[in-house]
Amino acid sequence: MITPHDLPKEDYLKDLMQHVQLDSPSDNFVDHVMQGIQVVPQECTSSKPIFTFLKSFFPYAALIIIILVVIGTSDLPFLNWIPGKAYYFENLAPYINIFLTAIKNIFSSSYVSFGLLIGFSGGFLFLADKFLVSRFSRRKSHTIA
Repeated sequence: MITPHDLPKEDYLKDLMQHVQLDSPSDNFVDHVMQGIQVVPQECTSSKPIFTFLKSFFPYAALIIIILVVIGTSDLPFLNWIPGKAYYFENLAPYINIFLTAIKNIFSSSYVSFGLLIGFSGGFLFLADKFLVSRFSRRKSHTIA
């Protein structure tokens, strides 16, 4: 709001403010401005792929596993409620050995080996294609803009 002390003190400015009409826009001003506005393509927001979530989650999971292994395999006196090294070597090691032997037998089959080779090479080609397509499409969009 204009207060009386905000008004100009000089006579010339007072006369000028009283006699000069306010400018008004032309009749089709808004239409001309709206025609001059160009449509900008919008980027659609998509959900993040699961790989991004796993990539951000992996360091925390690895840290928790390392801490649990260190605490679980130590024979600290204040952690007597956690079984020590002897429990792992006497009870869990035989089960781990049986599991690893079963996995070795599965992967020694030629059918599984060829399937893994084909799957690995196909997955590598798919990831390389995704990487190169995204890289070149990004470069192409920057050169257009």
